[in-house]
Amino acid sequence: MQPRIEAALAAARKCLATRFKDASHLFVAGSILRGDGNSFSDIDMVVLYPRLERAWRESFVLDGFP
Repeated sequence: MQPRIEAALAAARKCLATRFKDASHLFVAGSILRGDGNSFSDIDMVVLYPRLERAWRESFVLDGFP
């Protein structure tokens, strides 16, 4: 596995543990995971909860990944 993909997956795991502790699942996708991302690429994530009053979208930077 490429180092950038491993770093993106580690950031996604950290995000799940710190920002979305009550989530049941986290899906990651995008150009980095396909292996063709660049230094400006973000990590696309879908976070699932067992129950949620309303959905939302947010953008942030974690460990150098937008």
